[in-house]
Amino acid sequence: MVSLSGDLDIDSSIEFSAKVDAVTSAAAVHVIAELSGVQFIDSSGLNSLVVGARETEHRGGSFVVAAPSHYVTLVFDLVRLGESIDIVGSIDEALALHTAVNAQADS
Repeated sequence: MVSLSGDLDIDSSIEFSAKVDAVTSAAAVHVIAELSGVQFIDSSGLNSLVVGARETEHRGGSFVVAAPSHYVTLVFDLVRLGESIDIVGSIDEALALHTAVNAQADS
C-alpha cells in the first residue's frame, strides 16, 4: 500500500511514481494507492496515477485507488478517471477487490 497525504501535484507526483515503481519492480504485485489524506490533485498527480496503474498492470499486478477525499473524488469524477482506474471508497474495499482479482487469476 502506498499512502499519500497533502497535495499530489508536480512536486509530489515524482515521489509517488518512484514509490510505485519500487514496489512493483521486483514482481507482479497489487498496489493500493490510499489517498484519504490528499486534499489537492493536479494533472501531474492524475498522470502519476494513470502511469502507475498501467505499469503495475503491465507487470501482471493490479492497481486500485482507495479512500480518496471528497475534493479528489470530485476531480476524479470530472475527468472520468474511474473509467481507467479502479477507485473504491475504503481500504477494505480495495483489499476485497484485490482478493477477487487473485481468485480470477487462480481460476
